[in-house]
Amino acid sequence: MSLLWTILGSLTPFVPQNSDDALLARYLDGDLSAFDALVDRHEGALMRYCMGVLGPARRQEAADVVQDVFLRVVEQAHTYTPSGAFRSWLFTIARNRCTDLLRRSGRVIHTTSPPHEATPSQDPGPDTSLSVRQLQASLQHAIEHDLSPRQRQVFALHRAGLRYAEIGRELGISAGSVKYHIFEARERLRPALAGFMEV
Repeated sequence: MSLLWTILGSLTPFVPQNSDDALLARYLDGDLSAFDALVDRHEGALMRYCMGVLGPARRQEAADVVQDVFLRVVEQAHTYTPSGAFRSWLFTIARNRCTDLLRRSGRVIHTTSPPHEATPSQDPGPDTSLSVRQLQASLQHAIEHDLSPRQRQVFALHRAGLRYAEIGRELGISAGSVKYHIFEARERLRPALAGFMEV
């Protein structure tokens, strides 16, 4: 291990071998499979987040942002201080990159996350597919028009898989505020879902 990680490791009581910080340390020591493990662990959540921020029509740009995030990790890995906040670091990079892209294109910044695609266990009939598409469109419209910018941001990070404390660190708010914003977002989205739910 590098001297920095050895010194820092002696200051921390315990770093699990498969934690993000431990994997990054292994990568810095030349273990490329550790970097692959980090990509496998975070790529899906980053892609969902970037798609939510950029919009479904900009899928390729979202994929480019995710690639840029991991390139930045490669370039800046030696500057990262192991603190258990690796995932937040990744999402900070992604958020900043998405914001830059949207500013350059002159578009309004949307920080929503698209609805998860339905994955029914059986092949849906045409009516079911139409219903799922209608639900997705209704939910996406509600996210973009019924949520405040802060609620969209919190909701997108939550849907991307971040925990309340991680979202709070990322946005500079308390975990209690995160819970409140998620609750409010769900309440505001409930009417958009009402026509699709059995009463």
